[in-house]
Amino acid sequence: DDGAESDSGTADAGADGVPDDAGVLDSTVPPLDAPVMMDAGPTSQPATGDGTLLSMQGVYGDFATHLLPSDGITYTPRWELWTDGATKRRWILLPAGGRIDNTNQDHWKFPVGTRLVKEFTRDQQLVETRILELLASGPSLRTYVWNAAQTEAVLTIDGASNVAGTQHDVPTAHECGKCHQSETGGALGVQAVQLSSSTIAAWSNANRFVVPIANPTFGPTGTATE
Repeated sequence: DDGAESDSGTADAGADGVPDDAGVLDSTVPPLDAPVMMDAGPTSQPATGDGTLLSMQGVYGDFATHLLPSDGITYTPRWELWTDGATKRRWILLPAGGRIDNTNQDHWKFPVGTRLVKEFTRDQQLVETRILELLASGPSLRTYVWNAAQTEAVLTIDGASNVAGTQHDVPTAHECGKCHQSETGGALGVQAVQLSSSTIAAWSNANRFVVPIANPTFGPTGTATE
């Protein structure tokens, strides 16, 4: 979730058509008590090239070291779905001056130019990074598969199996699209019910929302999913 990826009650679809998350909640991950804050460092950059290489997308602060950008808004769903042992990092890159339209708290809307990124690591190996970019024409979802050397990730349409020597499978573009079409704008996993109250409060204090949220209390405790 989401951000660039299936991060809502829908599990991530695997390359074989079976969801990687398998719809099973990871009970070892407790709810967040506080939002994840970024350290100072390089910011994200506009994408260059034809979209084939992840290194040209500008979503990392430093691509060589896999450092997240200082302007990235990181988050973790209150309860993560199991993804065959893979761990994930998620961050949002809002356009300059952009804010999340939370007029409808059940369906947040992100401004055109927003990029939501989700990175998967399996067995200490980066295996895939997904980018959901919100364009004027609609959402664009791209999945990049990392090489074994961890030096580059390449756009895939057809998915991949056993990435970087692991048992991690990457879904096809069609499979990803089926999950993301369930939400207008395609942004799954970044909604009020799926984030901790402290995270929402921190975003509100940072002026991330159109409508400030003073005392967030969304969703039934214990049932939020990725």
